[in-house]
Amino acid sequence: MPGGGRQPGAGRPKGARDKRTEEFKQEFDDACKRHNVDFIEGLVVLCKHQNEDIRLRAYNMALPYLYPKLRHVEITPNMPTEPVFQLIVEKEKKDE
Repeated sequence: MPGGGRQPGAGRPKGARDKRTEEFKQEFDDACKRHNVDFIEGLVVLCKHQNEDIRLRAYNMALPYLYPKLRHVEITPNMPTEPVFQLIVEKEKKDE
């Protein structure tokens, strides 16, 4: 009999939504269709809701449309510079 602890394949798959989030999203989509409101407009309305849980869920759903996800970028000394940085360096040399 195996001991406790982490088991391979156990738990919710990575990236899968929980039931509560999925139910909220489905109810929200249905409400937008019933009231003939755009998805983003509906999120803006919910961001002003009195219930804090609803506001937080609305912000969480709206953020991917407003801001890109941040990524970790590792810069190494031998990495070629981007063209934008090259333009900045060239402009600084001309200004001197």
